[in-house]
Amino acid sequence: MAFYFFNDEKMSISSKAIELIGDMIDRHRGSFNLVKFYFIGNTAAVFMGALLMSFWGESLPHIGRLIRYGRTGRGTRDIWGFNIPKSRFRHFYIVATIVFTVILCHVTCFYVFGFKVPSFYMDFIESITHPNRKVHVSATHAYVAILLLTLQVFRRFYDTHYVSVFGLKSRMNIFHYIVGMTYYIFLPFAVISEAPKFVKNETKPSSGDIDFSVLTGWDYVAIVVFLWAWWHQYVSFKILAALRKNRQGEVVTNAYDLPCGDWFEYLSCPPQVAEILMYSCLTILLLHNVTWRYAYLWVCTNQMITIIFSHQWYKSRFQRYYPEERKLLIPFIY
Repeated sequence: MAFYFFNDEKMSISSKAIELIGDMIDRHRGSFNLVKFYFIGNTAAVFMGALLMSFWGESLPHIGRLIRYGRTGRGTRDIWGFNIPKSRFRHFYIVATIVFTVILCHVTCFYVFGFKVPSFYMDFIESITHPNRKVHVSATHAYVAILLLTLQVFRRFYDTHYVSVFGLKSRMNIFHYIVGMTYYIFLPFAVISEAPKFVKNETKPSSGDIDFSVLTGWDYVAIVVFLWAWWHQYVSFKILAALRKNRQGEVVTNAYDLPCGDWFEYLSCPPQVAEILMYSCLTILLLHNVTWRYAYLWVCTNQMITIIFSHQWYKSRFQRYYPEERKLLIPFIY
């Protein structure tokens, strides 16, 4: 009898807990923005992890494995066996190309050909953002941003599949993998969630037509700088890949060597600096988009931590052979 009573009691407590959670969800329905929470949560977790590493790195090996990966992750302990080959970075851009191809087709239909956004599409965006959103960017700015991001993920797909050489022993934690797989799912909605046609009950209906006359001089500068950084990031990945190949393009080593040429003459981590520069340009285009700022904060935090750890790793590995003129973020300055 005691056993059955105990089970009934547990069932009663579980039911009350479920009911309480349901009430909380109902009370906060419409005030929770999953897209913002995703970027804020990632930013806070990585920043706190890096902060802990900087003070108590030696005594927190698990934090080190969560934060570091690839060459900077060597020597840190595995977490419960949840380490996978870094070559699975390729999966990120398989997902990214699919997602951005679909989103680009959608915004082209809605903005260029004048199709109406289906109600289920609007409902989905509301479910992951907020029903009381406002339009903060023009259709043209949002469309150009999606075009540039699509260009970036397609090139990164090419980089990871046909340019980069991933070391056989290079690893990353499963949590890196999960974040990487989900990042490009949330990212496009940070752009379009505050764009015309994607916001219900606009107080001042905005034009959903593409009109390049709304782009300012600064917008055009941002587009040009984005493409400039986009190209140099590609060059940087080619330089890194060439360190492991012979003149015939065959992979002959998995060792790490000192990269030289192009932006590597001035910076330790050109690919990451180029990424920050590209997202800064997108932020100029999406200047008044509030949701996008959280995505931008996440990218800057994540890339800066990678730059700092990589810069330390290069100096530690190559010591007196490492060029003193190579900086972290800004050539000749910092």
